[in-house]
Amino acid sequence: MALIKCTECGHVVSDKASMCPNCGCPIRDEDTQYPWDAVTNDTEVTNRGNGCSNKWLYAVIALLVAVIAGGGLYWWYGKTKEHEEHEEREADQKIQQFVSQFVNAVEANDIQTIRDLYPDVTDADSLFLPKMEYTITKIDEANPLSPLKVEWDTDVWMEMTPKENEGWTITSSQGLFAWPENVMEFARKTGQWKAGLTDKELSIRMKDKDFAKTIMENFCSSFKKKVMQKGSLEVLKEAEYEEDPWTLGIKIANTNDVLLSGNDYKVTMKVWDQYLYNNNLDENEAWSSASIQGKDIAPLSETVLSHTFEGTYERVKDNTVKIKWTINDQQLFNKYFVAKGDEYDKYVEGK
Repeated sequence: MALIKCTECGHVVSDKASMCPNCGCPIRDEDTQYPWDAVTNDTEVTNRGNGCSNKWLYAVIALLVAVIAGGGLYWWYGKTKEHEEHEEREADQKIQQFVSQFVNAVEANDIQTIRDLYPDVTDADSLFLPKMEYTITKIDEANPLSPLKVEWDTDVWMEMTPKENEGWTITSSQGLFAWPENVMEFARKTGQWKAGLTDKELSIRMKDKDFAKTIMENFCSSFKKKVMQKGSLEVLKEAEYEEDPWTLGIKIANTNDVLLSGNDYKVTMKVWDQYLYNNNLDENEAWSSASIQGKDIAPLSETVLSHTFEGTYERVKDNTVKIKWTINDQQLFNKYFVAKGDEYDKYVEGK
């Protein structure tokens, strides 16, 4: 029996042993003899190879490779992230540039630029934006090619979709054909404007100027007819003597279903005095006129307006009473018109 050194731990073991009793490293098959392995107890045993110790070397090398690879991946990821952020900033700049160009074109009424940016636009000369400020949001945050929504107001927006190569296309919109707020308010009240309308439908409706004109004319005519003189002039205070003053009054009725403000109308009285005519022989001087400021009249009610003239009522040969409005039809309409919401549909049916 010869002694050999364990290639793993260097412990002296028998060449007949199948494994090292110290570290458990395999020695050899029991039936195999290696003449160069034989040593004596007092002879220095030479380590003939790395054996199991190579495993540690391989582990270190693998670790170094992993560290280098990890560092490379980290560097590559950082560069990729930086590139993506750069591309995202460039995309945002292009979006802002596109929208800004569109807004400026609308503000300047630059029809050609509007059509270049929005080829499917209809009635480009009718575009109106309620304000210059806007917000841009992605419709689908998870989709990098998601359309964007540019919104100026709740009902005024457009959607932009990325082109295959570069740039953007306006694919849909609503409210871009809006009008100033006072016009929009009237359109909403009368059913001329509806939230579900497309821009093309909205444009056609809003450009129908006959609608607003017809509604206003019909309303004002009807409203004025319902404010009327009721009866004729009445003597409210008689003159005791011929030269004493006398007071005439007239009833004014409001048959509308809204309160009529006295600031919005006046009543003129004109009486012809036979005595003055006989004495002056001048027909113009025989007329006495008065303009009386109106009074508030509740719905379906009446009031009395009066004026004091010189001379007695018995001398009056003729008289006229007229109601004159101190506001124009547009002001009257804006102040007293109450929409029911179906005016536009009835207007279309009646055409």
